Amino acid sequence: MKLRRHAAGALATVLGVGTFAALGAAPALAAGGSITAGHVDVVEIDCDLGPGGVPQLEVGSHIDGNPFGSDHVDPADVGDYTFDWTYDGSLVGYGDGAYAIDVPELSESVAPYVGFAYDEEHNCDGVSAPDLTVELTKVGGSANSTSTVGFDGSGSQVLAAGGPAMTLSQGSHLHGAWRLGTSAETGVSDVLRLVVKNGLSTIGSVQTTFVVHS
Repeated sequence: MKLRRHAAGALATVLGVGTFAALGAAPALAAGGSITAGHVDVVEIDCDLGPGGVPQLEVGSHIDGNPFGSDHVDPADVGDYTFDWTYDGSLVGYGDGAYAIDVPELSESVAPYVGFAYDEEHNCDGVSAPDLTVELTKVGGSANSTSTVGFDGSGSQVLAAGGPAMTLSQGSHLHGAWRLGTSAETGVSDVLRLVVKNGLSTIGSVQTTFVVHS
């Protein structure tokens, strides 16, 4: 596992479920563009220890395929990026009214390998950071886009638009297959919002666009 250090963004101190104290922010990468390859954690939750050893959580994204350099991307800037795949019948297939994007790590040099990470740097080892949930909503799409959007991990669906949320525990690093529904096999574009919660309280979110070219 590659360890990496990020520029700090807005942080929240975990004082209890639903209770946070905002801390100062330093600018992270603010750029944008089309990402066609690389290791991507579309939701990356960084953890650092604050005063008294209290976990501080930061929600954003990490884009190794970033043409502006590998770095943490603040939530406000993630929407400036699109993650682009091309249908090839292998890494990107089609069936049952949806494109199936299943890129293995060995192929991240030719296509985006998109998943999730929580305290991958293990900065909060030795303390109990809370389990978090990720909810997926589709907020826009091309004319042929349908409501089917989901993420499969370990062979089963764990996250879906309008469906189940996904739980991330401290130290999680999960990749799998994405499904984007379409009424026609002519490519598709979906605007997705991923919301991270601690209990009932939202601690951050990212919104971005997934595109499959036919």
